[in-house]
Amino acid sequence: MYKLFLCLRYLRKRRIAFFAVAAVCLCVAMVLIVFSVMDGFLRMVRDRSRGMLGDLVIENQSSLQGFYFYQEF
Repeated sequence: MYKLFLCLRYLRKRRIAFFAVAAVCLCVAMVLIVFSVMDGFLRMVRDRSRGMLGDLVIENQSSLQGFYFYQEF
């Protein structure tokens, strides 16, 4: 209880200290919000790209073409 009293007393007397604490809290909140939004955006992009392109691509072997005369090289 004594620590809380000292903290409040110090913050009430000096406005610059209150603004410094408020600025730090605001910056931390902004970082958390940006990380949350970016994580959701990346998850959405990943899900949509997996919908268009699967994890495994199977192709017909006759459609593959290589070197016909590879022994001559």
